[in-house]
Amino acid sequence: MMIAGTVIPHPRARITRRGRAYMPARYMEWKREAAEQLRQQWAGAEPLEGPLSIELVFFFDRPKSRRRKKTKDLVVPRMGRGDLDNSCKSVLDVLEDAGIYANDRQVSQLEASQWEAEIEPYIFIAIEPAEEFPRAHTKNH
Repeated sequence: MMIAGTVIPHPRARITRRGRAYMPARYMEWKREAAEQLRQQWAGAEPLEGPLSIELVFFFDRPKSRRRKKTKDLVVPRMGRGDLDNSCKSVLDVLEDAGIYANDRQVSQLEASQWEAEIEPYIFIAIEPAEEFPRAHTKNH
């Protein structure tokens, strides 16, 4: 699956003067749009059950200050604004909102990376049932 556009990393809740917590409107709008994209791709299938393994790959547009003709096709690691873990949290919440799984507690394995390239930004998502992690069960321990 994929989400077109740039992720909005999960922000901290804002607090009103009266003490009520809320999330920024920009984040909530991104979540609604991203969940709708995933619902269309999921096409009404039942939510996944059991433990899940998820891979997230975030592709960001390379800033104009770092664009070069020689590296046009090059994909490079990104170290920009927004922490990778907050980007993951946003996508895990959207997957739940879209009905892909019932709760993000089902995610027992998560692999994530973020890259810059001269492309339209998007988020690649791969989900499969989690399997036993073989390196955790060696005979030498």
